[in-house]
Amino acid sequence: MRVISANIYLLKVGTLQPVVIELITDEGVTGLGEVAVSYGIGAAGAAAMTKELARAMVLGRDPFRIEEIWSEMYDHSFWAKGGGPIVFAAISAIEQALWDIKGKALGVPVYELLGGKIRDDVPLYANGWSYHCETPDDLARAAGRPLRDGYKALKCFRLPFPMVAGASGTCPGVRSTNLLPLVQSKK
Repeated sequence: MRVISANIYLLKVGTLQPVVIELITDEGVTGLGEVAVSYGIGAAGAAAMTKELARAMVLGRDPFRIEEIWSEMYDHSFWAKGGGPIVFAAISAIEQALWDIKGKALGVPVYELLGGKIRDDVPLYANGWSYHCETPDDLARAAGRPLRDGYKALKCFRLPFPMVAGASGTCPGVRSTNLLPLVQSKK
């Protein structure tokens, strides 16, 4: 089996720009990987880096030789030795796609290839629910939906204005009890 093609998708989902690579083998097995830089600026650069790495170091290769390909991308791409989020996001996405191909070809979930399952359930948290909140009261109102949807944890971002912690460890103008009734009601 050999990797014969790579498609890079630069997507637009709201304000996010996820980048996905699809590797295709000569046996028709495909693998997907996400270039994890969808926030802010950098998606086009990450897509270009991913395309260059795939073209130079993945096409024509045996997708089962994941460690060999990863080492080559790291050791011989010049920029990887200096680090940085764009090159490492590209390498990571290609590695994900290679593991996806291997798992599909062997008929097993990737977690089995990586040592097996360690739990039957994975707790989830809601993310992205607070992006448009500007006040503590906005946060309290917005938290209702993911909690009603069954989430037991919420990822919170600070409000868009600077808050300085007071001597007591609280932030002026923020009442931490705003979310408490909503959380308690889910018990």
